[in-house]
Amino acid sequence: MQQNLEIMLVEDSQTQALKFQLMLESHGYHVEVAQNGLEAMNMLLNNPISIVISDWVMPEMDGSELCRAIRQHDFGGYVYIILLTAKDAQADIIEGLKAGADDYLTKPVDDAELMARLTTAERIITLEKALKKRNQEIALLSITDPLTKVHNRGYLTDHLPIAF
Repeated sequence: MQQNLEIMLVEDSQTQALKFQLMLESHGYHVEVAQNGLEAMNMLLNNPISIVISDWVMPEMDGSELCRAIRQHDFGGYVYIILLTAKDAQADIIEGLKAGADDYLTKPVDDAELMARLTTAERIITLEKALKKRNQEIALLSITDPLTKVHNRGYLTDHLPIAF
């Protein structure tokens, strides 16, 4: 897959954050680290990132609140969220997924399993980007003549009255 995607790691434990950061970077990912959900949201608003791996239990804004905040905002592209936590009860998993997480892993995390889940995240992000590109191409085709590439009658019918 792409392996050059930027990942945001949201983890309040510096040792856990460093462990995951080093592991992800060894697999070719660029990793931004935030210590809580509020810091992560501020970072996302300034630098949209496609994959967020977040701990659940954190100060300021926890992982489920971060999921909800991300889902309420339009970043121009899909943000794939993996909740990474020690909370492993079925009710917790359901709550995390309802909050907007795409995937859920319990600690301690097996590195190979996390990498497999990131491959899935990359596949979904790649598909979403391809779909957006195709939709833009279709929108352009719907307003232009395929032979001359100039605007067609439908476009002119819609836009000439506005121009006058």
